[in-house]
Amino acid sequence: MEAEISRNKKMIIDKNNVVKMLKNGYVKASVVYPITKNNHFILLEEVKVELSDGKIIGIPKGFIFNGSSSPRFLWWIFPSYGNFLFASLVHDYLYEIRYKFDKKYADKEMLFWSNLINKKHFGKKIDNYLRYYAVLLFGIAYY
Repeated sequence: MEAEISRNKKMIIDKNNVVKMLKNGYVKASVVYPITKNNHFILLEEVKVELSDGKIIGIPKGFIFNGSSSPRFLWWIFPSYGNFLFASLVHDYLYEIRYKFDKKYADKEMLFWSNLINKKHFGKKIDNYLRYYAVLLFGIAYY
């Protein structure tokens, strides 16, 4: 029954269902070729997300995002993809639309979603915070 509902009605990803929705393949993205500094992934279907402030946004099909921005020479430690990819999608879209004209909010939202997805993995939480502080310090170049 639940699978039927999700096929017939666009679901909204929120803090209570994000892990389940990601495990069920609700968010579909593909790699963009050629991979450039700013283009790594493309969203294959629209995704609706309830942000931590309760506002619902729709990230449109075809949105191109770069995942986690890290220099290529660090990809072996901090790849641009992984279980934080959804957090990166939300973050990149908030940067794109200048949500609330608040870079810090977008950065905190990335940390919020990363921690929800990785709440059981201490090592991944450290990775989440390293990525958060990196965008806090260096993300201004993209905002």
